[in-house]
Amino acid sequence: ALAREGAELTLVDIAAAAERGIIVTNIPAYSTSSVAQLVFAHILNFTNRVELHATEVRNGKWTGHRDFCYQSTPQSEIEGKTLGIIGFGKIGQNVAIIGHAFGMRILFQNRSHKKEAPLWARQVSLEELVRESNFVSINCPLTPDNKEFVNRELLAMMKPTAFLINTGRGPLIHEADL
Repeated sequence: ALAREGAELTLVDIAAAAERGIIVTNIPAYSTSSVAQLVFAHILNFTNRVELHATEVRNGKWTGHRDFCYQSTPQSEIEGKTLGIIGFGKIGQNVAIIGHAFGMRILFQNRSHKKEAPLWARQVSLEELVRESNFVSINCPLTPDNKEFVNRELLAMMKPTAFLINTGRGPLIHEADL
């Protein structure tokens, strides 16, 4: 069960741990690179359908194809597409750097103003971010204030062709609305 500690929701009962002399801590940046990499694994899978292509090649579809180039789905370039990042901490910033390297337009939303954002990244409102983005990457912590903030209304603002990637916590999304 989730327990409250300050503004954060946690899987650990901090008070019970303290009563038993157990230290509970966060390890910042332990998975920054791997989570950012996972975001792009999803983006590339959405645009290039890597798993589908590999399966079809293994099943002989390429060898049975009369052209030298085989693809069963259209390929989509991510260069020039808009990547919206919700939560611009270490992970969100790492996602932005990778997206920028791919030539993507970077928008971000953060609960506080980021004074030192890269010039190529623009902080916008949540509504503007979801309306303009081709890919929305959620990289924020779960708090009592943002639980299930991705709901029917927010999802309705997204482009019908946009992809939502949640590498934060599951309860950030109202699953029934999704």
